[in-house]
Amino acid sequence: EFLMSDTLTAAKREKIGSRASMRLRAEGLIPAVLYGHKEAPVSLSLQFTELRKSLAHKAKVVNLSGDASGQAIIQALQWDTFHRDLLHVDLLRVDAGERVHVTVPIETKGEAAGLNEGGVVTVVFDHVEIEAAPASIPEVLHLDVTNLHMGGSLSASDITDLPEGAKLLTEADTVLVHCVPPAGASKEDEAAAAAAAPEVIQKGGEQEGGDALGDGPMKIVVGLGNPGKQYEATRHNVGFDALRLLADQWSAETPKSKFDSYVAEAMVEGQRTLLVWPQTFMNLSGKAVRQAVGFYKTPLEELLVVCDDFALETGRLRVRAKGSSGGQNGLKDVARQLGTEDYHRLRIGVGPVPSGRSASDFVLGRFAPKERELVDVAIADAAAAVACWAKAGVLEAMNKFNGVGATPLAQNVYEGLFIFDANKFARDHDALPKAVEEMITSEGGEVVVSRLWEERRLAYPIKGQRKGAYWLIYFRTEGDKITGLNRACELKSGVLRHMVLKIHPAKPPRSPSSPVRATGIEPESAERFLLTASLAPWRTSMASYNRVVLVGNLTRDIELRYIPSGTAVAEIGLAVNDRVKRGDQWVDETTFVDVTLWGRTAEVANQYLNKGSSILIEGRLKLDTWEKDGQKRSKLRVVAEKMQMLGGEVVEVKSGYALNYLIPEGLATIANDHHKRMVDKHKAKLAEIERERQAELRKQAAEITKQSVTIEAKATEEGHLYGSVGAVEIIAALKKQGITMAAEQIKLEGVLKELGLYTVKIRFSSEVEGELKVWVVPAVGD
Repeated sequence: EFLMSDTLTAAKREKIGSRASMRLRAEGLIPAVLYGHKEAPVSLSLQFTELRKSLAHKAKVVNLSGDASGQAIIQALQWDTFHRDLLHVDLLRVDAGERVHVTVPIETKGEAAGLNEGGVVTVVFDHVEIEAAPASIPEVLHLDVTNLHMGGSLSASDITDLPEGAKLLTEADTVLVHCVPPAGASKEDEAAAAAAAPEVIQKGGEQEGGDALGDGPMKIVVGLGNPGKQYEATRHNVGFDALRLLADQWSAETPKSKFDSYVAEAMVEGQRTLLVWPQTFMNLSGKAVRQAVGFYKTPLEELLVVCDDFALETGRLRVRAKGSSGGQNGLKDVARQLGTEDYHRLRIGVGPVPSGRSASDFVLGRFAPKERELVDVAIADAAAAVACWAKAGVLEAMNKFNGVGATPLAQNVYEGLFIFDANKFARDHDALPKAVEEMITSEGGEVVVSRLWEERRLAYPIKGQRKGAYWLIYFRTEGDKITGLNRACELKSGVLRHMVLKIHPAKPPRSPSSPVRATGIEPESAERFLLTASLAPWRTSMASYNRVVLVGNLTRDIELRYIPSGTAVAEIGLAVNDRVKRGDQWVDETTFVDVTLWGRTAEVANQYLNKGSSILIEGRLKLDTWEKDGQKRSKLRVVAEKMQMLGGEVVEVKSGYALNYLIPEGLATIANDHHKRMVDKHKAKLAEIERERQAELRKQAAEITKQSVTIEAKATEEGHLYGSVGAVEIIAALKKQGITMAAEQIKLEGVLKELGLYTVKIRFSSEVEGELKVWVVPAVGD
């Protein structure tokens, strides 16, 4: 198998940097750099359509045309996290007569004899380095593993299809593949295999797989799911979600690609643990598990697989030390690849499957809103179960977590902070708290703990008051009752402000016979109750309230990315102004805050916001710590839980619509004079920006009207084209003249099928259009 040679049209890039690269990719171009021959590197852009064809042909040597000429090797490709979008290309100049050093992938062929002997085939290195002429570079090299027995190995010297004239640069005795006993095999089997297999040592004497977490035994936790945004938040991906939460809780390292997976190392309960998100899709998950287990020689009692189970009630957990797959295809493939079903697994219930619906369609669907609440708690419970397994073993995890979950929605526990008017509170300490408690119970809720936190001066006046009494209430109710409670509190006289949060992922505490209430920090029983309420260990008590509300403007455009589980995440910068008095003058001071957005919130922000947009953020503070150059470093950021876009229109709506829908959903806020001034100022600024944009577009339209392009095409003597000319050909012709257009800007009534002169409309906006003269002429030689 040898490479084909395709031609890529290259154009020089005048602007470099991440923003310029993003614009290029939006226009269907890929940033590239051309190196080699002791010449200065050249920044180029390549047509993605041409590059895609070359990659489909698996070409590695290409011909360059346009602003670069000659031949080049596609030396490196940079993809996004999920290997879906191509971000950057490195090219290396070559001449037909020279020899180049390249890395070529290795594939195995045949079925190893050791598999029938109970062994596991593990690929140690999946590539080799060779020296060859450009025209002789192979697409892939093969290793025949047919005669590979348990305890045996194959090295680089066993490659038989090296092209004529090519030289193997990888050392000939480098082990590429070996067959070892499965994890958990007897010591006699391992000793017999070890006697037959050579040691594998990296250059420099370091064993491959070494890491910053130390050289202790490696536990492996695998979350099963399907890669890709389209599978995010589906029932089949709860394994991915549980590992994402676990990675966040235990400050895992940045995920990297290995074993056909994304992997990240973490110290979970003091145990060195590898978190694995297979990227082979659910039904082929076993391959990734086998590679990871074989590489680290991890015993099966140190392996845990986390997955969904449609036979379990939604939200319920089940830990097992071994067992059948129970219809879960991911577990089935893991058992097939490992050769045994004796490995630990943690199932998260997503069922039952509704009557008349296939299980495969059901698990690829998303949860209903009420199911989502149960599953969110179950995912948190699953992360806690994994930590318990890592620390105390599978039996302890089974005892603590089997049967956990599927809590009725009425058992959701909430914590509320209510700021009461200090004057009214001083006159009667019980009146306002009892009023709020009655609001909760009238909606079918149950008050668990009700207590005073403290009385303190307010940071700014609220409803004319400068002092407030902060009251904490823990209560249980259904999730859909919170909106009504919020509305009632907003209308209640004496309640200055309030905030209600779901305790997540805590377990609902058992209620005493009556609510624990106190007008002060006492009684001691209230403190004791809070400590035994099974609140999640990473959440503090309400007395150290971690809540942030910020209003500001974005300092940069949003860049969206996706983590291995498929969840969206965006890091934004927020500029927050604070008016302070310096001497006799009031001045504005700006504070810059880093904010992290997750999930749908991140995607909405990426879609609708850009630099300068005004937003309101509600969230919590998080301190990130790390070491660099031997020094401990830290950074404080805000993790957003709610986001509201500001700078909208002031409108009048029907009675009740705002309080019942718009405000609770974060789509609106009650407009006061300050908001109206902000909106007017924002609208004026947007109008000015739009005027400038339209003026620039009109200028571009005038320039394009002065241009014409000529496109050669094969045609009959009567002038009929054998094919047709469309937007793609027009864009390519404009590109040769240094003009970049997107396909949606070319407005054709239909493709061009005849030779001649055409006037094609180019749309720059809904209000601005230009006209381009397009000559379609016979190709040379016709």
